[in-house]
Amino acid sequence: MQLRPIIENETRMMDISEYRCDELKTPENAAELQHFLGAVNWLRSGIPNYGPLSAPLAKLLALCQRLAGSHKASILKKRQLLPHWTESHDDTYIKVNDLMLIILRTYACLVTAVIILMV
Repeated sequence: MQLRPIIENETRMMDISEYRCDELKTPENAAELQHFLGAVNWLRSGIPNYGPLSAPLAKLLALCQRLAGSHKASILKKRQLLPHWTESHDDTYIKVNDLMLIILRTYACLVTAVIILMV
């Protein structure tokens, strides 16, 4: 997964055709869940009801952090999400990931439109 520059009519743009958030795999340990929630956190203003929507994942992360006795990724990497991960967590992860994908694609389209208008 990599963004690569393309040049079209002497205008440099980024090709997002290969950038796919849906390639993200379901987190298997607490560090991966922490990373995912951190990545999504900066987009939260664009996700309606982000707090309640992501609450099951945030609660699971908090449980894992409490059980591990740490917030450090190196320690959380050892804390597997199973048996705590449920179908509800799967559903939440898919919804949040899909919304993140929509926001990133919309943003990319807007940036491309602005670049074209500036030329």
